[in-house]
Amino acid sequence: LWAGHLGGAVLDVADPEPLPAGHRLWRAPNLVLSPHTAANVSAENSRIIDMLIENLRRYLTGEELINVYDPERGY
Repeated sequence: LWAGHLGGAVLDVADPEPLPAGHRLWRAPNLVLSPHTAANVSAENSRIIDMLIENLRRYLTGEELINVYDPERGY
């Protein structure tokens, strides 16, 4: 990313994990870091699928999507 060979990247896993506050990846250009989480709530996967289905319905009907990524906020 720093050399400009990639236009951007999205990472779900990093080393070390969690990244320390001062780690250089926090300042990497064109990088999106997502939290690496494991499903630890029994209903989590079904809730994610429900949200996907709702967003698909909204997309197909031209409605505003829920939980849209905001690049200015970083989440």
